[in-house]
Amino acid sequence: MEEKRGQTEVVAVIIGIAILSTLYLILVPLSEKCKIFPDMPECKAVAEIQKETILEVKPGIFEAQLEHASYFFKPVELFTRREIDISTLLENVRVEKSLFMNKPQLGIFKVYGKGEEIKLLIYIGNARGSLKVKVNDKQVDIIKGTGIKVVNIPVQGLSGVNSLVLESSTPLLPWQKNFYDIDKIDIKETYSVFKISQTETADIEENLSELDSAKFTFSAECLTNENLVISLNNAKIYDDKACGLVSFKVNVGKNNTFVFSSKGSYYIPEGVLDLKFKLKDYPSYYFDLSDENFDLLQAGKRIAMLDLQFDSTQSKKFDLYVNGYLVTRAETNSIEWQTNLRQLLRQSQNSIRIVPRTNLNILNMKLELG
Repeated sequence: MEEKRGQTEVVAVIIGIAILSTLYLILVPLSEKCKIFPDMPECKAVAEIQKETILEVKPGIFEAQLEHASYFFKPVELFTRREIDISTLLENVRVEKSLFMNKPQLGIFKVYGKGEEIKLLIYIGNARGSLKVKVNDKQVDIIKGTGIKVVNIPVQGLSGVNSLVLESSTPLLPWQKNFYDIDKIDIKETYSVFKISQTETADIEENLSELDSAKFTFSAECLTNENLVISLNNAKIYDDKACGLVSFKVNVGKNNTFVFSSKGSYYIPEGVLDLKFKLKDYPSYYFDLSDENFDLLQAGKRIAMLDLQFDSTQSKKFDLYVNGYLVTRAETNSIEWQTNLRQLLRQSQNSIRIVPRTNLNILNMKLELG
């Protein structure tokens, strides 16, 4: 009885091993299966398709393609306008004079900008005699009586800081005293404020030998009928009434000075100098694809794996062109980058071209058929 039970256990073990072997042969990768049973039909087909390197080069260092650069200007404001400024010069003062004493009043006033018209507004409460008004030691008026008196001050001869002297007339009788009680004195100035020019600079950091063209663009708010004049490096590049968007080509150097000027009023929120650079001539790598391999790729029986090896894990950006067509705009931090070109290749001659968007050091580029 025990002998029969032992035979049953042996049979069960053998069946278990057979089942596990069958599962292994089903699930094991074809490459491993072919090592055990190299005479299998599918293994013979795999053996016939060996990996084949059809392109391998060491491109080296690529400098990034610079397409364009922009230099932005600060807002430009040009204007000429009239303004009125009223300020109080003196308050609650008394001017008096007799044969034996003289008490004038002194004041200082400033002229801002280009004064076109300046007036004194003198508020007089009580008065006897007449009141002399002197500016910078020159008499400009004599006034009499009470109320509000307006004195016109000639703008000729005025400076930034000016003196005002108020003095009563001399009485006729020795015991008399002439006087003026002044509540306040206001000075009213009408003047022109102007800013007729503004200078901006643009120092080009890029290599000018790679420059293709330069264009200056701005949007102007025209608040005048006068022309806007722009010069670049002492040469006039624009002279016209500017309203809205204006754009034109310019010739630039390494260091550039833009001068904006006008007799009128303009506001330019922003000016932009756009630089466009020539396309660099990056190399194309050519290789041939046989008719047989082309047919296998089209049938999906082969792959065409492009492998790039880099020198670092820094961010890398580049465009990949195959046969003149942009395939992908790649970005990677890895030292290796791969892509399958199976559907992109054609019979006979093909080409691969890499255009960097960051500086690259490609240690090795290999295209392998598998």
